[in-house]
Amino acid sequence: MTDSFLTSAAWAPDEGATLTLRWPPQAHLDDPGDITECTVYWCREHASAFDPVCLDCEGPLARVPEVTPAVWRWVVRVETWLPTGTGSGSVLDTVQDVHVMTTTMDPRHVDYRRDT
Repeated sequence: MTDSFLTSAAWAPDEGATLTLRWPPQAHLDDPGDITECTVYWCREHASAFDPVCLDCEGPLARVPEVTPAVWRWVVRVETWLPTGTGSGSVLDTVQDVHVMTTTMDPRHVDYRRDT
C-alpha cells in the first residue's frame, strides 16, 4: 500500500521524512442511497406491462422498487513525519485521508445506527 501511495501521489518527502499508513482503511457512508416504491396498476389487456396511455389500466397492482445504491468511501490515513533535527525522534508534519476504494450496496442492507 505504501508503494502504491508513493507512486500515485505527488509526495516529495523531505530528507529523512517517513510515511505512516493507518491500516485497515476506514469506511465512511458518503451517500445513504434511496429506495422509492412506485405502485403500478394495469388492466387485463396489459396484464404483463402497464400502459400509461390506456385509460383502463387500473387493475391489479404491483410495487416496483427503484433503488439508488448507498455509497461507502474507504480511506487510509497517511501521516508524514519529519526528523526533529536533534538526531532522535520525529514530529508529525502532515495528515491526510487518501481515498483507496468505493463500495456500493443496497441501502436496505445498511445499518444506519451510530455506535455510541
